Amino acid sequence: MKFFRSIFLRTAAAALVVGMSASGCGEGNGDVTGQLKVAAGLPPVAYLAKRVGGEAVAVRTMLPEGRNPHDYSPGPREVRDAASSRVFFTTGMRFENALVRPLHRGKTRIVDVTRGIDRLPMELSCGDHDHGDGHHDHDHEHEHEHGEALDPHVWLGIDNACRMAENIRDELSSLDPARAETYRDNCRRLTAEFQALQRQLKEEFSPYAGRRFYVYHPAFGYFAKMLGLRQEAVELGGREVTPARMAEIVKHAEKDQVRTIFVQPQFSPSVCRALERELHVRTVPADPLREDLRANFADLAQALKTGFDGDAGGTR
Repeated sequence: MKFFRSIFLRTAAAALVVGMSASGCGEGNGDVTGQLKVAAGLPPVAYLAKRVGGEAVAVRTMLPEGRNPHDYSPGPREVRDAASSRVFFTTGMRFENALVRPLHRGKTRIVDVTRGIDRLPMELSCGDHDHGDGHHDHDHEHEHEHGEALDPHVWLGIDNACRMAENIRDELSSLDPARAETYRDNCRRLTAEFQALQRQLKEEFSPYAGRRFYVYHPAFGYFAKMLGLRQEAVELGGREVTPARMAEIVKHAEKDQVRTIFVQPQFSPSVCRALERELHVRTVPADPLREDLRANFADLAQALKTGFDGDAGGTR
């Protein structure tokens, strides 16, 4: 059933884009205010586009609030919104790639905002405990040339966020040269804010260097690397947590004297209840997809510090 739905959506999406191009609906890709119409696959990318573009852009996010980007399938409405935009900013998530395919027939420019960013291997992002079978077969959007799965959550490192903002700046300046100086100034202010925050966080986290923090889904590898921490993920390979995996996590969490596990709100509340019951820990929400990226960096850091201070021993 899922296969036929996918075929239907791709066919409908392609027809929609071709129809829009033929009827001229994509012409101009701006609104009556003269703003550039911009589509962003993910909320944090929308934040970067809004900060860099300012009042000159109208930004729409393709991922609905609360949805998991790893299993979300866009429908004709999302394709229509993307096709009516002047540019689509993508990070290469699978649902974004599904949106991109029909856009090649239209006039929307497709820009990978992660260009120039080195991605972390998922093995490195998931901590250094032995995970039993020794491999992850996560259905990842990105793979290294040797088939190694790469962490797609690139926006959760401040240096990466700065590079993404610069890529957005360059594209907006190319599309709208008359306002290029505005885009450069906005980008300069944003990256200065990010860099100041990064210096502050690195100083605050120096006493915690090497500490592990536990998460349900391994979304915070870049954030961990930035602060000199280690992320330990409960869920591996995008698979349901088995009793054997839960027993393994219980053993590691007891050894590390962990009292807090961070869980993304995109997952079912039953996940939190199971973790609290099996591990005797408290679960704390941590949203890797929150739109206000700068505020999210600060709030994630504060939640981590609170978690570390609440852990009994905090082994390394």
